[in-house]
Amino acid sequence: MKYLTDDIYTFQGIDSPREGIQLLCDYINMCEDMEVPFEKYPTSLKKVHDVAVKNHKVKENEILQKKFHEAVSLNEYKKLEDVVSDYLIQAPSDISDVVNEGKMLHHCVASYVQHIADRNTKILFMRHKTMPSNSLITLEIREDRINQYKGAYNRNPSPKEM
Repeated sequence: MKYLTDDIYTFQGIDSPREGIQLLCDYINMCEDMEVPFEKYPTSLKKVHDVAVKNHKVKENEILQKKFHEAVSLNEYKKLEDVVSDYLIQAPSDISDVVNEGKMLHHCVASYVQHIADRNTKILFMRHKTMPSNSLITLEIREDRINQYKGAYNRNPSPKEM
């Protein structure tokens, strides 16, 4: 408390303990994300925070890619892959798979990358067995239920696809 009420106000020019707590929490969270050590009571909180922000932005894509890969590698994700009739159900293996799916089908699935990495949702691709690289339907699984499924330009699946 002394650090947040006295030190940062008197010696660092940070006006409120609330602002100090926010800066300190952000700084610690970014350091933990980057897996680097942090100072518990930095002598220049604003400076170490701002440096951490710059370094975190550089590492952000790497961190997201790692979290994404860990999420889609889980057995609970992989067990959803299947062959059903004339179709394949595939999990993405990389962020670029999700981005390309959105580009091919002209919908917003790329905006789900962070949700996949955070394990809030699962995205799967439905393809014809004879054309496994061609996008057909994108499925979102949330809480073990199909939450949505969309084809090109957000079209609903045909009766056969259903």
